Amino acid sequence: MTFASNASIRLRGSTGLLITIGVHAGIAALALVGLGIVTIPKAPPPPIVTVNVDPPPVQAEPLVAPKPVEFAVPIDSPIPVIEIATTPDTPRGATVIVPTMSSTTAGSAGTGDAIVVPPPPLGPTVTATLDQRYARDFQPPYPEQSRRLGEEGAVVVRVVVGPDGRVSEARIARSSGFPRLDAAAVARALAKWRFVPAQRDGTPVAAEREITVRFQLAQA
Repeated sequence: MTFASNASIRLRGSTGLLITIGVHAGIAALALVGLGIVTIPKAPPPPIVTVNVDPPPVQAEPLVAPKPVEFAVPIDSPIPVIEIATTPDTPRGATVIVPTMSSTTAGSAGTGDAIVVPPPPLGPTVTATLDQRYARDFQPPYPEQSRRLGEEGAVVVRVVVGPDGRVSEARIARSSGFPRLDAAAVARALAKWRFVPAQRDGTPVAAEREITVRFQLAQA
């Protein structure tokens, strides 16, 4: 029993000694750390875990055509005014050669653009009319045989009146139904009829017109 007690006492003494040594060692370590002589290693930081995340889809913007930009271009040289000089002898619808810009600057002659001269506007046209000075010679004599046979009717005669007022041509436009009456009207037109000629731009011209001749026995 005595031996066991002594062993227990020695064990407690050793334990207390170890505790005391540990305490002093801890105090000494704290003092050294406080003075910066001994540093305590820091714990490494936790590892960084990366996760691959797909980027959001990019929506393509619609293509917009660029707006055209207008620039004012100054014109250094004035635009030439081309005058077409014609003479009274220039026929209507004649072709006149007008020099172009390139031909005039190059000094060439006889080349250019062909321009058709439009005909001048026509003045009023006056229709040929019977000359009242010859009105008594208008009605043709009644053919004797037609009178005996009682032939009557109206003849439409188409005549060509020349610039002098005389009838140059005459033909039947509508018959009376009796050849003798038709022939008498045509012969009278060629021999005796006189007209005031038609006019265009104040100038007498040839023209056609139709005249009606009536044969009636009551007026013969």
